[in-house]
Formats: sequence, C-alpha cells, structure tokens
Amino acid sequence: MLKVFLDLFFIFPLIFFVVTIFLLRNSMKKLRSYQECTGTIIRFCKNTTPRSAGLQHHHYGLSPVIAYKAQGKTYELVGNYYSSWMKVGQEIRIMYHGEDPAQATVKKGLYTAPLVLACLTVGFTGVWVLLIVLRQYGLLPV
Repeated sequence: MLKVFLDLFFIFPLIFFVVTIFLLRNSMKKLRSYQECTGTIIRFCKNTTPRSAGLQHHHYGLSPVIAYKAQGKTYELVGNYYSSWMKVGQEIRIMYHGEDPAQATVKKGLYTAPLVLACLTVGFTGVWVLLIVLRQYGLLPV
C-alpha cells in the first residue's frame, strides 16, 4: 500500500512539472509576441461553473469585463480571474495578439496558473521526499 502511495506522490509532481513547463512556455511566448496596453474595468459579469459533473448545483462567481483599445478599435475582454481589489474604473494591463487584437488576456493572469502548479509541484515533491526519507530510516513500514 505504501509503495502505491509513494508512486502516486512521484507521478503527481512529474505531471504537474510537465504541465507547469507547458504553461510557462505559453505565457513566455505571449509576453514576447503579444502587445501590451492598458484596459479599464467597465463592469462585472456573473460566470457559472458546475460544482461537479452531473450535478445541477452551480457556483457563481464574478469576472471583470475590461475595455481596451488596440489598433484604433475598442475591444472588450472578460477577465480570467477576479480579485476583491478590482473596482469599476480601475486600469488593468492587457496583452493582446498583434494580428488579432480580440485575442487578449489580463497580463497578471499569465503568471497565475504556472505559479499555482509550481507550488503544487514543490509541495508534492516535498511530501514524496519526506516519505522516502522516513521509509529509509525505518520510520514507515516497507
């Protein structure tokens, strides 16, 4: 049983690491190729996400709607995250695709997923190393 547990704690950080690298490369690509501008939060909209598959219950959250100008035209972007410090009228840094300015993202949002997954990777790796050390010193059954 412990071997299965140790294998899982080895597999999870490995998967998290690969996904973190993928997301980090994607974010870095956007930082190099996308153009930056300032947008303004114009309102908030409700978003709905199911709590779990098959259930009728939903979780309601808020997403900022951000207006920004790119190449002389105004666009709107529904932000990919919400924070209590966000207010209507607040300026937010936006990254948009040069050839298609409608493809945009909140600049701070580029770092969120890789950072969260990196923390999970470190956490799972730490637990895995701790379990290996405890087993090596005979503090855990084999």
